[in-house]
Amino acid sequence: MKKNRNLLFFLITLGICFSDSNHLLFNRITLKPNNAEFVSIYNPTNESVNLSNYYITDSVIDDDNSYYNLPSGENYWASGSPQRFTDFIARFPDVTINPNDSLVLSMKTDDLFYQYYSYTPDLSLFEDMLDLDENGTISCKDLDCPPDNFDFLNDNEEVLILFYWDGISNTVNDVDYFLWGGIDHAIDKTGIGDYLDDTPLNEQEFKDTHQNGYTFIRLDNDEGNESDSNGNGIFGNDETSENLIDTWGTISSPEFGCTDQSATNYDSNATIDDGSCNYAGSETTIDDIINNCGDGAGESLSCDGEYDLSSESASLCPLYEESVTTTGVVVDYFDITPFNGPFSFTIQDLENGGRIDFVVWPESSEYQDGFNITQTDLSVLTQAPFGRYEVQITGNLGAYCDDDQLLDINNEWQVTVEYESDIVIIQEYDPNDLGCTDPDAANYNENAITDDGSCIYPEPGTEASIDDIINNCGSEAGESLSCNGEYELDYNSSSLCPLYEQQVTTTGIVIDYFDITPFNGPYSFTIQDLSGGGTIDFVVWPESSSYQDGFDITQTNLNVLTQPPFGRYEVQITGELGAYCDDDQLLNINNEWQVTVEYESSIDIIEIYSMEGIVEEDPSIDYVEIKPEPYVLIPGLGETLDFSYKFPENSQIRIRIFDISGRFITSLATEHRENAATVYMNTGATAWDGRNNLGQIVSPGTYLIHIEAYNYSNGTTLRDVAPIVVGVGQ
Repeated sequence: MKKNRNLLFFLITLGICFSDSNHLLFNRITLKPNNAEFVSIYNPTNESVNLSNYYITDSVIDDDNSYYNLPSGENYWASGSPQRFTDFIARFPDVTINPNDSLVLSMKTDDLFYQYYSYTPDLSLFEDMLDLDENGTISCKDLDCPPDNFDFLNDNEEVLILFYWDGISNTVNDVDYFLWGGIDHAIDKTGIGDYLDDTPLNEQEFKDTHQNGYTFIRLDNDEGNESDSNGNGIFGNDETSENLIDTWGTISSPEFGCTDQSATNYDSNATIDDGSCNYAGSETTIDDIINNCGDGAGESLSCDGEYDLSSESASLCPLYEESVTTTGVVVDYFDITPFNGPFSFTIQDLENGGRIDFVVWPESSEYQDGFNITQTDLSVLTQAPFGRYEVQITGNLGAYCDDDQLLDINNEWQVTVEYESDIVIIQEYDPNDLGCTDPDAANYNENAITDDGSCIYPEPGTEASIDDIINNCGSEAGESLSCNGEYELDYNSSSLCPLYEQQVTTTGIVIDYFDITPFNGPYSFTIQDLSGGGTIDFVVWPESSSYQDGFDITQTNLNVLTQPPFGRYEVQITGELGAYCDDDQLLNINNEWQVTVEYESSIDIIEIYSMEGIVEEDPSIDYVEIKPEPYVLIPGLGETLDFSYKFPENSQIRIRIFDISGRFITSLATEHRENAATVYMNTGATAWDGRNNLGQIVSPGTYLIHIEAYNYSNGTTLRDVAPIVVGVGQ
């Protein structure tokens, strides 16, 4: 749907699994508080469903006026009834629910819903749904009554009905039916017009109402033991026969609380921050300290000596020489007391990565008070490994300008802490838990639990084909360019080449690999353009240095690129375009361009062009089928998923993994097969290891393995899909 509601989708999927259900379902209903009222409708089928002929109502005015009379054009809504103010019958607009997706319908306005949940619904009853006549069948929509004051989904007892009418038939079809609090609002169409018998009122099940901070959630998409024939449902089911007590549950929602781990009332179960966080004192972030002088001051401030800002600089910095309280993780420590200096600590902001120092003088003097921190319980802060302790400190903000009498705002602010009570250890971490937790960052650490602000986001490269790179200097430059040494073009050559020393993104097949690390060199790969045939090299250095960042590619999932046979993997790479001129100090443009790739995330395997497996040819196969082994895959334990697949002759085959909402996860294989066959994939390069295309283990849940076979001779495409369940190791 159109809005972002990842949290809601996660909660909804607690009750979702693959089923044989062939129609839309209610899968979540929230009654209270009033502003939280909403309904979620789920599409468990393999086809998109357009809602133009779907309706929803909570209106059971009386025996003579009810929704099932809609085809007659009368007696489906009693405009004069007092219940009209808190009832509705509405038609959906022209919107579609995709397979395995949900639509959120707010019983309030978008703004009221957002104020409560911090995300926007797909539809609002008041702003998007359609009245059924000119007098209005949506309560308060055309009346002077504020929607936030009414509980349209009655807190105590009511019914909610999703139904379908094609505009022609003389009956409507029930799609889903939910009853809570009792049976006073239950529906029984037995003996009415052309309707079949519903379940007698005294036999219908209902859910007890939920309390504030909770929601109803569907547990069974197969609708339990609901009768599947001789009913008024859209496919003949008797929707009034569902055993709601068993097929629905109640969970807390939403999970409001303090989500800041540095707060004293941090709630590890909270998913939406409600602004309730409490801290030991009024606090300024490290980032606020670093930038307290404003953008106009720049990153270097003039000083008066080594320890004082100049009067001009000081006038720009409102926190200078003021008492500040801030929080950060201790990432370094220096004992300067042997040189008549202080104990000096560096702390880092976990959110933004900024750093400042704080110092503790070992004794009091006329300038400041002090204490010997090594003789207190805080001595643990002086002991390696660092990155373990998050502290809150309070002290006077000063400057250490060094010999150049300039203050670098990014690393030379210094807080003087005078008293032991002004340092509070608020969190202890395992250093291995700290790192970059953003999957989009170049240095994402899948094992990190707490983000330490170290995430790196390289600039995107200019997209260019390999042939574009080879010929980027223009035809007049020729095929040999003069160099300045082995690794740099000279000035004249570089001025002709607009991509030289720029970030580039390109794609090619890995056709060769050399490990030069035993000779203090990089891992070197040759890639070839699929269309033009040109080749360039890309290199990965095993470690970071002052010249570039690096990583050990052999210790990652990209290690498959180093293993023969080559010509299997098509990759997209991003890095800086350089030159390897060799001893002749000339660059051959056809084979000596070299891209330096610094981060694992800058290499993406986008296609696999060869398969492994046991092939059993069978000319009678004229269809496609994919069958994963029927067990829960736990990639954290090193498990891989075995599967088999069938295809007809002359097939171009693609096998991919998607999540349940249809988002691409990874590609397992692309290949051409001349003969019809069954392929059995056992543990190996293409048996899925539960990772996405970035090499990261996917979250637990349900996924789809999808096969597509295209026949070049007749232009037909055959497809099949099967579910996979990914679990988590205990």
